[in-house]
Amino acid sequence: MKYLLSLFFLPSLALAQAPSASPEQMQPPPSSEQKQQMQPPPFDEKKAQMQPMFEKSLPAMKQTRECVAKAKSKEEVEECMNTMAEMAKEFQKQTGVQGPSPTTEAPEGFEWNEQTKQSMLKSMDVSIRRTNFTLECLGQSNNSGEMGNCMRRKLQATSKKVTPREKQQP
Repeated sequence: MKYLLSLFFLPSLALAQAPSASPEQMQPPPSSEQKQQMQPPPFDEKKAQMQPMFEKSLPAMKQTRECVAKAKSKEEVEECMNTMAEMAKEFQKQTGVQGPSPTTEAPEGFEWNEQTKQSMLKSMDVSIRRTNFTLECLGQSNNSGEMGNCMRRKLQATSKKVTPREKQQP
């Protein structure tokens, strides 16, 4: 189930930074010319690349959620995940983000029942809400600092709306 849900987190991964190199991979410090070439793209370029992908992924996420809500078997869930697997492949291609090849097959031992379904739907709702926040913040932001502040405000505002009883539920 966690692997299937990981498809929903791809929009967030697309904005993530690459991990730093291990000591074995470290090389001499780059020259000033190399440093210029290594600079991440300016925020407006990244925004122009990412915003259309987020806009395209949101309807796919909602469609997948609706499908999962109606699913009555493991096979139906796997079929539902096709939409997000295709989006994941497209994200990887457009962003160059490396990761496991998206699959719609449920992991070994995956059991489809009402508890699993509710857990998946809850996780999907969180992903959809965060993608909405990201789109709103991208539209309002002119730099990465503004983007980070906007996301923090949105996430803090929603965490305050969660009651203590909701926090206790798994």
